Amino acid sequence: QLNDIKAQALTLRALLHFDLVRIYGEPYLKNKDAWGVIKADRVINKEEQLARVSVKDIYSFMVSDLTDAIGTTEKPNLSEDKKNGYINLWAAKSLLAKIYLYMGEYKKSYDLAEDVINGGVYSLIAGSDYVRSWGEAFSSEAIFELYTSDVENADRESIGYVLSPDGYAASGSTQELFDLLNEDPKDYRLKLVTKKEGEDKKIRYFINKYPGREGNLYVNNPHIIRLSEVYLIAAEAGAYVNEANAKKYLDDLRKERRISTTESPFVPTPESVSGGVLVDLVKVERRKELFGEGHRFFDITRDLGTKTMKRTGTPTFPLNNDIYVKEIGWNNDYSYLLILPIPSEEKDNNAVIQQNEGYLN
Repeated sequence: QLNDIKAQALTLRALLHFDLVRIYGEPYLKNKDAWGVIKADRVINKEEQLARVSVKDIYSFMVSDLTDAIGTTEKPNLSEDKKNGYINLWAAKSLLAKIYLYMGEYKKSYDLAEDVINGGVYSLIAGSDYVRSWGEAFSSEAIFELYTSDVENADRESIGYVLSPDGYAASGSTQELFDLLNEDPKDYRLKLVTKKEGEDKKIRYFINKYPGREGNLYVNNPHIIRLSEVYLIAAEAGAYVNEANAKKYLDDLRKERRISTTESPFVPTPESVSGGVLVDLVKVERRKELFGEGHRFFDITRDLGTKTMKRTGTPTFPLNNDIYVKEIGWNNDYSYLLILPIPSEEKDNNAVIQQNEGYLN
């Protein structure tokens, strides 16, 4: 039991470092020698002044933590059983598969993702149940999600309230995503985005993935790792090491996400599709499947290359309209905006921490 508790802690430490290094550091495949974050490999004394280590060092640290957490085939450190609200063996393997994908270690990523899929503990939600499942806790796909209840939730800061038109409505879908989903009218996921015209006659698109449980908009379990993402990891990594299985995993997911009829049957990914085209198809499917779950920005930044990210409309708070940037890419003057600055409070309390390029020290 102590080994299991320690392994859960190691997995959570890796997860937290993964989120931080993606927010404050450049993507691994772009510049792994860039500054990452502080490596919290122990309890840090509040008087300590620690500098950031490289992105590469943080990724190595995460891999080490997760490898230790997983253990060996003969003696795993984590339970193989489904443990709602807790880390198990499959959660650690899924996270490590994702980290390897970000590192370009495609064979390792593919093998781990396939291991989770074949583990038999989780299964893709059947198409007709998919939309309804968002109002439930711990579905058959829930490898790791955080527990919430009527008394334990984030109140008006819960994701359901933040997204809902009955709450803050502070974020939503783009028209581009709405149009992408509408390319296949049989896609179940269309029901998870609602198009509404406001009193100001502006069209808005609301994400319905967090409807709340039992009528309470505050009660939505945040999804950290779902089996559908593991299928997409296997498909993306597999596109580099096993194209046949990459298409299989992609199609397994696609098949469950649409209403197939005699008049409108499911069409598998053509055999002729390969290489970069296959990778692009997987990334499109990631966008369709994982919207509203905190993945899209990181999928864009790890894959920008020479492309740019474009904004439309005007700022909600036009205090600095003169510096409002419409187009951001790794190869233009505003690339620094793709990485967050180290907060001033952190700088004030840590004289040796390095600020990201482009921001004031």
